[in-house]
Amino acid sequence: MTASKIAIAFPTGPCFGVGRALDVTKEVLKRKRPVYMLHPLIHNPRVVRELQQQGVVISPPEDIPEGGTVILSAHGTPLEIKNILGKKRANIIDAVCPLVEHLHRKAKELIDEGRFLIIVADPHHQETLALVSHLPNGKYVFYKDLDKAPRGIPIGVVFQTTYEYAKVPDVLKDIYTISDDIRIVNTICPATRGRQGVIDRVGSKYDFIVVVGGKNSANTKRLYEKAKSYTAAIWIEKADDIDDESIKDYRNILIVGGASTPVEHLIEVYLHFKKVIQ
Repeated sequence: MTASKIAIAFPTGPCFGVGRALDVTKEVLKRKRPVYMLHPLIHNPRVVRELQQQGVVISPPEDIPEGGTVILSAHGTPLEIKNILGKKRANIIDAVCPLVEHLHRKAKELIDEGRFLIIVADPHHQETLALVSHLPNGKYVFYKDLDKAPRGIPIGVVFQTTYEYAKVPDVLKDIYTISDDIRIVNTICPATRGRQGVIDRVGSKYDFIVVVGGKNSANTKRLYEKAKSYTAAIWIEKADDIDDESIKDYRNILIVGGASTPVEHLIEVYLHFKKVIQ
């Protein structure tokens, strides 16, 4: 059976923050090796392996040599880790995404206004761990613990940059039950909203959606969850992950990349489908 359409969704390719982090890293690698990272620069194992082949060493902060060059993750780094690196006199190059820095500023701003902060996020995500390291204890709770938030006082709300935009109205309905004085700052990344929005607009028009990106990526996971709510879907990191027999009967296929997925990875998947199906 011949496929009538194989499309790559737009927007695609690395988001601004990921692209910036990769550019910074590649420039540093031109001048110095090894370059240390405390954890993956971005949540795409395939890209990280390529960086390791070029001279990146992933190491815990305690093992960074005195004066070593360290590139910090696009997702942000907890203050206590930065303090350890400071004591080692590390040459720190912070590749944090500007939108993550914006989240940090807005969260602190809301607390400084005298508002109790609700953080709509995964408490265990690297981005969130970095965020809360900048905040005073007792001034915030996560949305999942909303029942622990004080009632009837001014409230501030921020979101993990990769939070699913479609869930925001239900979240706000819950938060409005605890206060009438609420200031909401939309800190969800536009690239995240754009990718999720594509699936919402056209997902049901396709027989099959292929989500391409790292299995440790929060934004890619949400794309996959959204995709399979509309149609058949798989989540892969590379074309070799595809079971060719299982895809031969699909006619309309959409390929969607996570925010850390290079364009060339998507083209590789596209060409694989062309070879197998058409």
